[in-house]
Order: sequence, then C-alpha cells, then structure tokens
Amino acid sequence: MRLATIQDKEKVIDIISAAFDDNPRVNWVVKQDHKRLQRIRELIRYAFETAFPRNGVMISSNEKAVAVCYRMNLKSNSIYDYYIKLRLGFKGMSPERIFWVMKRQSAISAQRPRDGNYFYFWFLAVEKEERGGRAGWELSHHIFDLARKDDIPIYAETSDERTCRIYQRVGFSLYNSFEKYGIKINQLIWKP
Repeated sequence: MRLATIQDKEKVIDIISAAFDDNPRVNWVVKQDHKRLQRIRELIRYAFETAFPRNGVMISSNEKAVAVCYRMNLKSNSIYDYYIKLRLGFKGMSPERIFWVMKRQSAISAQRPRDGNYFYFWFLAVEKEERGGRAGWELSHHIFDLARKDDIPIYAETSDERTCRIYQRVGFSLYNSFEKYGIKINQLIWKP
C-alpha cells in the first residue's frame, strides 16, 4: 500500500469511475446525459483533489485498488477547495441539481461530528478482475490501523445495500438510515 502521487490521478479516476459507473448515489449526483461518464469522472476528480492534500488517497500494492479516506479536520478548506466544488457543480451536475445535492449533503453531514475529528471513508474501488482478492482488504486494514493509531472513528455512507453489508462484515455499524430525494442513504461508523 502507498499514498497516491499527483501522477496517479488519472489511474485513481479510472479505477473508481469504472467501479461506481452503476452506483445509484453517484448517478443521482451527476447529470444524466450523453456526457454521463465524463461527469462521473469529474466527480471522482473532485474527490481526488479534495482528499489528496489531506493524504487521503491510497493505492494497493498491486495497483488494482484505490481508497479515498481522510481525516476531516486535518486541513481547513482553502480557496482551491471552493474552486473545485464550483467546477464540479458546473462540469459534473446540471445547475438545477446543485441545490438538491447541497441539501442532501447537508443532511448527511449533520449526522457526523461537527469537530471533524474522524476519518471519512469516501470511496473504495477495486478493478473488476481483482474483486474478491486482497487489494481491497489491504487498503481497508491500513485505514483501520490509521484510525486505531489516532483513536478516532471512521464514518462512511452508501446507498448500495450490498456495499452496506460488506461494510458491516468488516466491522462497521449502521447508525442511521434515511431516504432523501429517492435515494436511500445508509450511514455507518467504525470505532477502534
């Protein structure tokens, strides 16, 4: 396992975009038109650019899996963070969708600690031929070790029931579940 470098950005975007192509929550965020795949890539680019300065993008030792997980209070938002949010809004969503995405994200964030003293597990993606192998476990266990070292929890959300069960199998507990704008959100926590 290693931290991603800026040169890994396209590889990370490729792996996550392919893995989340049919994810209902991702597809709810991005505008559904002939540029849908580009828009998913823009969402993942935003995730990379948000997490990278916070040491939150990891690649498995076999280069087949990536995780986006970072400590929320590690770095304050900068002007660049606001710029990439705006860019995502214009390149990844339709203008009318921005308001609803912000409203839903606010409802999700309200269920997490305000002090940001936790890790946020945003994405874990494994290339199709490697699924069921060790790459995803390697990254997950590294993230668990970081949380144990800092003695802080990990928060995650998923709209996919299968993914929710996987989170629970590796030790996450479901602490909240709600539906917002037709998408069910399962919120999970892992405590050291």
